[in-house]
Amino acid sequence: MQKLIVLFFITALSFNPFNASAKEKSKALPMTLMAIDIILNPSLDKNKKLLRHKDLKHMVTLLKKQNISHKYLKKVLNKWNSVLKMDSNDLYSLREDNESDKLIKKEEFSSLGPIGASGDFSDWSFDMKAALDELKKEKEENSSLTRRTEIRRPLSGGPESRNLKMPRIALHAHQLEVIDAKDEFMKDDIYFFFYATDGATTVGRVTDIYKGLSGGQSFFLSATDRVLFPTKEVGFQAPYKHLIVDFSIIESDGDDIKEMQKISQAILPLAASAYGLYAGGGIGSVISSATSVALRKEVQKLSESLLALNNDDRLINESLIYSPKSLEKLFLEEDIFQFFKVYEGSSQFSSWKYKLHFRVFKD
Repeated sequence: MQKLIVLFFITALSFNPFNASAKEKSKALPMTLMAIDIILNPSLDKNKKLLRHKDLKHMVTLLKKQNISHKYLKKVLNKWNSVLKMDSNDLYSLREDNESDKLIKKEEFSSLGPIGASGDFSDWSFDMKAALDELKKEKEENSSLTRRTEIRRPLSGGPESRNLKMPRIALHAHQLEVIDAKDEFMKDDIYFFFYATDGATTVGRVTDIYKGLSGGQSFFLSATDRVLFPTKEVGFQAPYKHLIVDFSIIESDGDDIKEMQKISQAILPLAASAYGLYAGGGIGSVISSATSVALRKEVQKLSESLLALNNDDRLINESLIYSPKSLEKLFLEEDIFQFFKVYEGSSQFSSWKYKLHFRVFKD
């Protein structure tokens, strides 16, 4: 374990988040694993050399505050101990920039709103030919529950489209349908983690746990849990230039679900702490576009690394992107737009299928 923590410490301190490349390394993950190691080994808590690093010390405090069971924290380190033996150079690699990252960095306007239904922080830029091909395929196969593609009349081009302003909006995820439960014998529990990027401002929220789900059930998220934007109780708000909502759906048969929820509540603060940005209960520093992109990548990396440790757990990552132009297209006829995303998969012994419903409101 001592060798492991030294490796984490060297990795964390040598990382420069602003030298972006295809193999950009995580700063938050090795520091988080090191903080977990310190919590599980009281002798390390007295190591002045380690805790002289104020960001690491803050991460230890954040994790202790969540009161996560040591049993779950040991599962995290055991996973990484076994993975490290594979000697992979990509274990700490962050994903490459996607379209939403480029949107934040360049402050450019994308062409349309969310299209498609398979996530993992995908590229949501609009491809009219692909959308038409997909729609034709759906009609031919007469499939009612495949990927949903929204096709809308393009706005006229020209300089006026570049001067569009973001309207005052609200974005909700209000209902989940469990079309097919993963386990035929055990009912599943589920919760959601939403991470909104408004301009370069980042805010996260973890929902309550919704228990005992089985195939054929449908439930509405609570009044608080369903609101993705704005994240404060203000009704409507105009995003700054663009709005990107990254979210995770975390599902388990219930053995670790409470611990997964606790550690999810710490993911955004942990990512921000690694960059010295989280203090006093929130992200207090001025966030640049480059830092905002780094945080999005770090949140995804941490969720993939700290959650869904068992074969009976499931993690789905997804993104929604809105720009002034895409919102103008959404609200051509009405001040409310509804859509859904379908997630499905199967294994040797089970299958699963969820349908998550959204609403976008215009003030």
